[in-house]
Amino acid sequence: MRDYVDLGIRTVVNAGGAQSRLGGSTLSPEVREAMSRASTEYVDVEALHDRVGQRLAVATRNEAAAVSAGSAAGIMIAVAAVITGTDPDRAAALPRQGDSRPTVAVWRAHTTGVLAGADSIHDNGYLNSIAAGGGWVRVIDAPAELRSSDAALVWFPGMYGIPDEDTKLIEFAAQARDVGVPVIVDAADQIPPFARSWEYTTAWGADLALFSGGKGLHGPTSSGLILGRADLVAACRANSGTEHGVGRPAKIGREELLGLLVAVEHASRVDEDARFAEQDAVVQHWAEAFASLPIDLERVPLGHCGQRIPRLILRLRSGSRECRDDLIAELWDADPRVAVLPEVEAAIALSPQLLVDDQPSLVEALVHRVISAHLEGCPVCAPD
Repeated sequence: MRDYVDLGIRTVVNAGGAQSRLGGSTLSPEVREAMSRASTEYVDVEALHDRVGQRLAVATRNEAAAVSAGSAAGIMIAVAAVITGTDPDRAAALPRQGDSRPTVAVWRAHTTGVLAGADSIHDNGYLNSIAAGGGWVRVIDAPAELRSSDAALVWFPGMYGIPDEDTKLIEFAAQARDVGVPVIVDAADQIPPFARSWEYTTAWGADLALFSGGKGLHGPTSSGLILGRADLVAACRANSGTEHGVGRPAKIGREELLGLLVAVEHASRVDEDARFAEQDAVVQHWAEAFASLPIDLERVPLGHCGQRIPRLILRLRSGSRECRDDLIAELWDADPRVAVLPEVEAAIALSPQLLVDDQPSLVEALVHRVISAHLEGCPVCAPD
């Protein structure tokens, strides 16, 4: 049997949170069993997708639902859907549309910004999914700049630490509705809470909301949810999966369909308050354990993308970004390998979200040792 050790790949204790580069999240035994069972027999995949979509819509309180190959693929498919509807000829023509492409509006604040709490400025790479779906990005600064000729407004919540972002979405969505422009929300990392699966579409004005299946939902890594208006979900299906349009490279299998359904239905039953309290107790214990170190500690109730996941921020008082990056590298090179996230300036963030068994204690001991050694040997960070 081939495994990570056989391939010479070190496993990671993930104290950073759910990220694609680390494999998303872990699957429950029920999800693994559903995927394994699905792989043993053949079915009509379109019929399976129909039935899974019906169940997902009920679980998430939406008109309709479909499954995508991750949230970024969902953007591509959703953009194609608002351009073509269910017309097979128009879908087959994408992304070729003569001399021009329909414009897709994006708020300027979502085109660049701070990713995952770090202080580096990045372009929003998910804009590439808009182009892949046949759209042309048109950057706007205010709701009044939306045009009836725009194919859609695509909204990216939670990535850039923008205050009152839900209120902003409601303002943009109201104007979009007035001019007849559908709103697509890429809410990939916005679960938990699970209620986000219907709040975007029922309370905040989105026509389609997209979620990663492999992060807060603990479903298959290469899966995603498309939720919202029935006509647009039908158009997403016409542009994805077993069809031969732009969504063909992002098709999903029967394993992902069943696995995501089990994950979503399980997530709908989770006691999120109890889970938060359990995670927050880990953060509190960490804060007490690190109190003896000459660093600043801050408990925060939100994850790196604004999810309801508690974290602990550890900040070097006299350090620099380079010192922070050294800490991250030292933890990554440790045995066992530990992943944490960077925070602004000389800080790192610890998340209990994906830690199991004795891993919180392991992270505590290793982080304490690495920071202590760093403070002792670094002339920039050394306490007075």
